[in-house]
Amino acid sequence: VLINGVTTISTTSEPPFIINSTEKVENLNVDMIDGYTSSQIIKSDGSVSFIHTIKGIYPVDDADLTTKEYVSDAIDNIGIIYSHSDLTHLDADDHLQYAHLDGRRAFTGQIAGKTPLAAYDLSTKEYVDSQVANIFIQGDIQLHTFDTNSTEWIISHNFNNRWINVNFYDKATNKIIKPSSLQLSSVDSAVAEFETPVNGYAVVDGDTDHFDISNMSTWDITHNLNSTNILYKVFDTSYNEIIPISTKIIDNNNIQFIFETNVSGTAVLSINTEKYEFNTNLTEWSITHSYTNKNVLVNCYDSNNNEIVPLSIEATNTHTLIITFDSIVNGYAVIVGSNATLLDPSLYTIDHSTLIDLDADDHLQYPHLDGRRGFTNRIKGVDPVDDKDLATKIYVDNNGGNGGNNNGNETLTQNANTITVTLGTQIATDYTISLCVENVVDATPSIYSYIITNKTSTDFSVLFSGNIDSANYTLNWVATPI
Repeated sequence: VLINGVTTISTTSEPPFIINSTEKVENLNVDMIDGYTSSQIIKSDGSVSFIHTIKGIYPVDDADLTTKEYVSDAIDNIGIIYSHSDLTHLDADDHLQYAHLDGRRAFTGQIAGKTPLAAYDLSTKEYVDSQVANIFIQGDIQLHTFDTNSTEWIISHNFNNRWINVNFYDKATNKIIKPSSLQLSSVDSAVAEFETPVNGYAVVDGDTDHFDISNMSTWDITHNLNSTNILYKVFDTSYNEIIPISTKIIDNNNIQFIFETNVSGTAVLSINTEKYEFNTNLTEWSITHSYTNKNVLVNCYDSNNNEIVPLSIEATNTHTLIITFDSIVNGYAVIVGSNATLLDPSLYTIDHSTLIDLDADDHLQYPHLDGRRGFTNRIKGVDPVDDKDLATKIYVDNNGGNGGNNNGNETLTQNANTITVTLGTQIATDYTISLCVENVVDATPSIYSYIITNKTSTDFSVLFSGNIDSANYTLNWVATPI
């Protein structure tokens, strides 16, 4: 092939033909080009690669080969996200290492914190422990106050334990008084009777042990409490307090009660006590105890561990008891009390408006405003007035419910020409009446015309054009509210 005077290829013995630059090559041998294997030509199948950088132009269509410039511009336009708020789909629950605000994922370890300051700060164990150290805990001691002079004190405690220990104080003198009788009436109450009206306090210990004895005059009880510091009460099988003629602490694990006759019952023992000894014969024992309230339970014993009954026991102030005897005696006093501020449940009626967390759904007896809990029985009401008032059944029945109809049939009296029909239920006066006369015994089709002559909310009247000629006619009727 001769192109512009230069022979480039000669594949035959024929002389090359001349192609001038202005001439157009037609019918070029395609097979010859397909078979050409020179490394100077890039093949479409990728078997021959470029060996130098190739220049191009800025791409337009999606399938255009791109340039370095286009790629660099595209990368520059991607940019870098610096703000977490610019991320999307942040509500996806894919961070399993975090707790949820709604509590669905619990903490798996202890969380360290700071001492709380504001009302809604989460609390540390240290802070909670410091706050509850002096709070009265159920199961310890309760104080019940009786401000009105009465011969009967009913103690309603919440220990869920019939076997309580209790002492009584006269409010005017702060001295321990003995009731004429004491009955443990239930697991949550006790009744004390006095010979004369009195007001004061009952100090109740619900954290006790009890021991049952059957029909003996001497009760030898092995309690295994490992203490001689015992406060006690003794009750018969009817839960009434009984007084032994003597009580003796035998040793750390044994106590003895002696009665005049055989008796069955229960001994109630309190052991979380303090003991105060008096080794010098005195008619007055002054005790400064560690409890922070002055109302405590007390038993007294002589130096031989026999119980002794003092003339009086007076709580003179928060930490002081004065115990007086009718003769000089040495021995020890056993007391139990509380370091908490004793609260009388009867004196603390809580105003419902001061309660918090009233939106907690813990009142299963109430229906919800949002309808999630339905009524379990029929609810009585009054007839509605306003459009959004709840309606009664009678209102619905009289205004379209159950088809809105009152209906019935009445026997027509022979030779009469009128009848008054009483409606089954009261209905609004704005209603229509449908009538027909029936006789399937002795009449041809009805020849009687009729008209409604009166209509009220309770009845209506019908007048016929003539007297009824048979006793076998029936008036069928339907009253429909409009």
